[in-house]
Amino acid sequence: MDEIDQLTKEEASKVIQDLLDTLAQVEKKKKEPGLKLFVWENVLCSYTEGIAFALAYDVEHARKLIAKKMGWSEGYPEDLEKEPRLITEPEGFYVWGGS
Repeated sequence: MDEIDQLTKEEASKVIQDLLDTLAQVEKKKKEPGLKLFVWENVLCSYTEGIAFALAYDVEHARKLIAKKMGWSEGYPEDLEKEPRLITEPEGFYVWGGS
């Protein structure tokens, strides 16, 4: 408490301003779009059902990332036109091998 008591008005104002600046940065960060996990299940089927997923800012970004990974230069597979599941809570996934 002694350190606080010894602050000058100028020092106290600077500390308060620094705290306000930090709070403003936190609020700004909350408004920025974060990464989300988009999951398409039962897609890209051949003999068995496939899965596609992407960690992206929005669904269109996710589609583009998957298409790029698959080697598509334009557009994306028709299956990705479906709405994906948006994962926002901890969840585990698996794909069981088969034919």
